[in-house]
Amino acid sequence: MSTHTVTIAIPFAALLVAGACGSAPEAPPESAESSAAAEAQTQRFDIRAEVVGVAPERREVVLDHEEIVGYMAAMAMPFTVEDQSLLEDIELGDRVTAVLAVTDGEAVVVQLDKVEQVERPEPVPAQPEGTAPPDPPSA
Repeated sequence: MSTHTVTIAIPFAALLVAGACGSAPEAPPESAESSAAAEAQTQRFDIRAEVVGVAPERREVVLDHEEIVGYMAAMAMPFTVEDQSLLEDIELGDRVTAVLAVTDGEAVVVQLDKVEQVERPEPVPAQPEGTAPPDPPSA
């Protein structure tokens, strides 16, 4: 190879490397892309329900809910809550409204608001085993 060829090849190679470094668009980090895709696929549904169970240690509330329009028929079932603090003032019998976020089939309650406390009668204590229930009052 002649000296003239080497002199031309080196600057040409440098131009190719410099051009390649500046012209390629930088891809966003994968986590940002994944987050944006998840946001685009998340659906939100409004819920009206009565609380029939609360398990803060599992971040779970059992709701006897009305139809969730566009998502589910009325029924009683457990829901995971996004944050345990959503359950702080929630008690059995409360009427609540909630927002359910559904992403890729996973449903999570992201908002839970007490509408009213439903008054419940005191529970009747269970009869000890082996004893008969009291006779009903005579008429």
